[in-house]
Amino acid sequence: MAIETIKFEVVEKNLPNGVPTNIRALDSSGNSISSSIKNVREVMGIYSLDKVFEPFEEYEIKSKDGGLILVQFASSEFPIGVAIIYGNTGGVVLNDVSGVSFFKQNERIVSVYRKENNGYIYIKNNLSNRINVYVKFIPDK
Repeated sequence: MAIETIKFEVVEKNLPNGVPTNIRALDSSGNSISSSIKNVREVMGIYSLDKVFEPFEEYEIKSKDGGLILVQFASSEFPIGVAIIYGNTGGVVLNDVSGVSFFKQNERIVSVYRKENNGYIYIKNNLSNRINVYVKFIPDK
């Protein structure tokens, strides 16, 4: 009985389309592994947050890198606030929206800031009630 040989290209060509939950990757030793999309994002330093903030809650994004940050209240009706955040305490606001304050603490409904040069990024709910916020951070490295 002969063993049939199938080329890897043929198998990949015939794979169905879909939304991946895991991807094939290589570890630091070159071994093949299965990794979640979330794990890949984290290794790249990309943060994706969909969070209900309690009153006056502050959330720490453990990145000291500069990059692009997007903030939106949890509804497509609200515009997306966008800024380039530097490693220091400043940056450039690309799309200023009424409920989001970039680079200043305790202003507007949500503040996005660093407490010190080269410190972590903080997101804070400045209201006395709960809010749901979407945040994406894409580092420049």
